[in-house]
Amino acid sequence: MRNIYWISLISLLFVCSCKEKKQTEVVPVAEENGISLKVDTAASIIYWKGFGPKTEHSGTLKLKEGIITVVGNNVKLGGFIIDMNTIKCTSITDAANNKKLVTHLNRGDFFNVARYPEARFTIYNSTEIKSDSLTHRLNGALELIGMEKGVTFDAKITKNGDTYKAITAPFNIDRTLWGIKYGSNTVYDAMQNSIVEDNIQIQVVITARLESTDLK
Repeated sequence: MRNIYWISLISLLFVCSCKEKKQTEVVPVAEENGISLKVDTAASIIYWKGFGPKTEHSGTLKLKEGIITVVGNNVKLGGFIIDMNTIKCTSITDAANNKKLVTHLNRGDFFNVARYPEARFTIYNSTEIKSDSLTHRLNGALELIGMEKGVTFDAKITKNGDTYKAITAPFNIDRTLWGIKYGSNTVYDAMQNSIVEDNIQIQVVITARLESTDLK
């Protein structure tokens, strides 16, 4: 069961519906002989990093909610919602330049947050890996600005009492696969003024707790 708990928790990583502004709330589900885990959004965070020819910028995103239910050996429900309105830049100290970057990331040629205020990540399966620092490899899908694409990454999952924690190794997503083509040197002329690398580096930290100890 310990491995099942780990696999279940990692299914929380990165989930959210970008298809429309009105979102379906993730509601805890309790089933017979099931264990429900709820994401602690205050203790969870997403780190991002973007790169240019001579610079790099980094920041964070917050989660809105998340839940997963395990019944026997099966994951019955899993996912978490990313609040795209919480995107922050932590690498620029000048207030004006910081605001300029965050405003651009919210614009229609990047994450188009006004139209897609949330993003969703779902895990399809996971396998244990032999590593001193990582425990599982996850295969899933990220839905961003209305498009869903597959992703694979590794994570370390730990359990302390009723609290479960997942920390992914940093992994890259190619933003152009989701139609985010601003400044891409693989899409436009490499001599243009604003070049931004296609890859965005992501690291996710998730903390979740047993929803109901009565279901053990």
